[in-house]
Amino acid sequence: MRSKWVIAAWAIGASGFLAGAGAVVHQSLHHPAPSASAARVKKPPVPHQVKKPTVAKSPAATQDQTVGGTPASSSPGPSSSAGLTAFKGQSVSLETPALTSSALPRNYPLANNPVEFYTPRDFTMIEALSAVLKGAPVAVQIFSEATSPVLALAVAYNGSPVATHVFSNPISVAAVSGESLYIESLPPDQAPQWYGFNLISGAMVEGATPPPGWSTTSPDIQGLPLDIARTTLMPNPDPTTAVASVTGSSLRDVLVGEVNAMLLTALAPSEVLVNQSTPTQAALTALVPTRWRTIDFQDVSGTWVPTRIHTTTDHLALTYDVSSQSVVMPYPEMQTVQRAMATDNYSALDTQTGALARLPINLEGAFVNGVRNTPKINLLDQGRSILALTYMVKDNGHTVYVPIGWYWWKKPPSFLSPVTPSAPPSASPPPNAPPSSSSTPAS
Repeated sequence: MRSKWVIAAWAIGASGFLAGAGAVVHQSLHHPAPSASAARVKKPPVPHQVKKPTVAKSPAATQDQTVGGTPASSSPGPSSSAGLTAFKGQSVSLETPALTSSALPRNYPLANNPVEFYTPRDFTMIEALSAVLKGAPVAVQIFSEATSPVLALAVAYNGSPVATHVFSNPISVAAVSGESLYIESLPPDQAPQWYGFNLISGAMVEGATPPPGWSTTSPDIQGLPLDIARTTLMPNPDPTTAVASVTGSSLRDVLVGEVNAMLLTALAPSEVLVNQSTPTQAALTALVPTRWRTIDFQDVSGTWVPTRIHTTTDHLALTYDVSSQSVVMPYPEMQTVQRAMATDNYSALDTQTGALARLPINLEGAFVNGVRNTPKINLLDQGRSILALTYMVKDNGHTVYVPIGWYWWKKPPSFLSPVTPSAPPSASPPPNAPPSSSSTPAS
């Protein structure tokens, strides 16, 4: 069972927090991202058609912001005040989760080891707070994950996510102070851990001591109106299964089973449509939001084998060629996609975690084996070893990671083993070759 982690986002405005505990600054994602909207099934893209985006990405991050690393010094964490102070915002309310829109767009990067990103069908909002701070709306949302025992916390300021964090333990919103929010994490049989988030910048600190002035006897969230009670939020139990069962022997059942094995997903046969154009050729189209739109299959000596995957990234129609060892873009398409992504505004989805979320394969819960933020990254997932290709290009001083594909290093799906690549071997470079000498550094 893959372990998962959770999102957290809130503000830090009290100081003295972690005094004597040695505060550690942690990763937060605080770049503007597109507003969340329900993903819709679109007409499958034309194979090998790469289009220039017609809709711009979210606003470019400033030079003081970072993604997937330590927050910039211009985005401070807790202040240096002597203890808890009054919340500087107003119009604080507790929202109804079922009626509240998620602050996170689909596939928003949450954590990079293990890999985690927001997928609406996997996360359920269980608590939500809203407020106005410095004239802009603030949202704090907590999600439970359906297939792993984790909680996710997200903070958004003025409509854009500024921080996320993942927890594997029960948590509670404990206090707000100034422009900050404090979360108490409750590991079993261990001392509580404390996390502080600046609600505007997303900067986070953590430690073993609560902020000065916090009381264990108060039932309310200190710093907020007394009618907002403090509750302990529990992650879901560890599920017994995370893979949809495929029964029967129809063509649709067979193709769905192969797709789930190849892309580490759990689609049901009712969530796809099969179009068999000839006795030896078929295509599977997703009827629900997935990481792909259409997958081509070919009957090879009685075994249906996937040959190409068609998907869409930022309005780019992408194609991945499937072989017995890899799922990789054709080389000319790599170059076209790199150029297109390098000309767009930068967002959190352009991080390496964002690139992994854009690949057709579901790598949620996979652990990074080795160094991150390199063009090729080794991931361990359920006994498999996968070399993900996330080649890098520059975007106005930022490094953009492009979802090129992946190689199977250990335990590829058995139905791929006897298959010869449907595209010529020269269509994609070998594992150690960059897509272009001008834009991809050597690994």
